Amino acid sequence: LGRKGFDVPKSFLLSYESWVLQDDSVDKFLTTIGYPCIVKPHDDGCSVMVASPKNKQELQVALEQIFIEKKFALIEERITGMELTVGVLGNEEPQALTPSQTVVKGDLLSLEEKFLPGAGENQTPALLPVDDLQFVKDTVKGMYQAAGCRGYARIDVFFQSAKQSITGQRRVVLIEINTLPG
Repeated sequence: LGRKGFDVPKSFLLSYESWVLQDDSVDKFLTTIGYPCIVKPHDDGCSVMVASPKNKQELQVALEQIFIEKKFALIEERITGMELTVGVLGNEEPQALTPSQTVVKGDLLSLEEKFLPGAGENQTPALLPVDDLQFVKDTVKGMYQAAGCRGYARIDVFFQSAKQSITGQRRVVLIEINTLPG
């Protein structure tokens, strides 16, 4: 969706083979995004094996864990701001529902916070001014349509105020589209 004008984290897909060869592609990418970054399997969800290494040593440990089971890892820039989840329903005229703010107790949203009763919390509506809530809904609806979604989806994003954003303007950064949520 980055090619269609939506904000997405900068990312790098690392294969196990490239990692074993220890070429300098990861180091080059990390000079553009810095630490901390996000590392996760490219084909999993629900925060499985997601880490936020703060240095090269922690990155190596995270990659070792991923490559025990997986052939690819995704390294992304770490986005800050308010983490939101937004349901979208419909086909030709989809409707974005009221954004919910994901309340995270630790550094990253954990698998337990997502699924164990009483472990996680969402605040609905998100604690944003009405015009920011509408901005998020409109942007997420556009993401849904640009991705060709139909029926329903839950879209996870970060909202950044103008002060938080590198652009100096408020923005919504796509994390993932869950086409069959939960």
